[in-house]
Amino acid sequence: YVLGSQINLFNNVFVNGQDSQNTVIDCNGGTYGFVLVGSSGNSKNNVVINNLKIINSTRGSVIDFRFVDYSLISNCIFSNNYGSAQDASTAGDINLSDTSFCRVENNTSSGGEFFASTRGTHLLISNNLINTSRIDGTATLHIRINKSYKCKVTNNTILHSNSAGIYHDNLSANCLYAFNHIENCKSQGIYMESGTYSSISNNYISQGTHGSVGIQVIFSAPYTSINNNIVGTASDFGILIGGTRSSVTGNIVTNVGLEGFRIGDDYITVVGNVAFNCGTGMNLLAATGTCIIGDNILTGNTTGLVNSGTGNLLSNNGTA
Repeated sequence: YVLGSQINLFNNVFVNGQDSQNTVIDCNGGTYGFVLVGSSGNSKNNVVINNLKIINSTRGSVIDFRFVDYSLISNCIFSNNYGSAQDASTAGDINLSDTSFCRVENNTSSGGEFFASTRGTHLLISNNLINTSRIDGTATLHIRINKSYKCKVTNNTILHSNSAGIYHDNLSANCLYAFNHIENCKSQGIYMESGTYSSISNNYISQGTHGSVGIQVIFSAPYTSINNNIVGTASDFGILIGGTRSSVTGNIVTNVGLEGFRIGDDYITVVGNVAFNCGTGMNLLAATGTCIIGDNILTGNTTGLVNSGTGNLLSNNGTA
């Protein structure tokens, strides 16, 4: 079916194709898509989009829900849909703004930006396959969580972004990023720019020579938990953390060009991690506040441990 205009949805609508290979919605290069817009205090509800293949849209988002709750987007294929690159308010495939308790599950995306959320709460982004960036080379964030709260991004496969695979910013809080498989993203596999009390756990990230950082948490994202992740390769840093009072436990980093772990803020707990075959296994840059650094295995690196800070507590870190 070739769209010639935007499709405006309503409450309690179920759009279900036969299957996502044979039910094709072709936007034919137009600024078309599926749109539902509520308002503050008057949210829309209960919309399902399932088993569609949606292609060739130049709209900001081919599925655009604003003030929409309790809805589902599942089992769809998205291809060649272009939104505004790295704009927190749009994504080429799916944009959810001011939405709650929505699920985005079991979709496949290629050739565009997949998902953006602004001011979302209790969203679940799970079991999606996101493969390749925009073919025009514009920087692409595959999943962006912006100003959102208690969202879960789990069990996704994210490949070949020419920016970050997952991008968490603008004071998003209490979010979970877990069991994702991320490969060959040009900047970071997971990038946390700001926000508090979020968790990055049990992810596998392999950047190859294409991506510079496995996981990066900067100074404006305190109280972050980074645990049980594997960073297979990265050109510069495996795990780079600057959020004070965070914890880094049980992670394995291998084959990183510069530093397996870089600890760049105060009062961070770094316990039970492994760095192997890196330039430097672990570099501690905390200047004044005490970091607890213990039971890490930092063997097989060019340099095991560099402690450039003062007041850090170091114990049982193997560096032979």
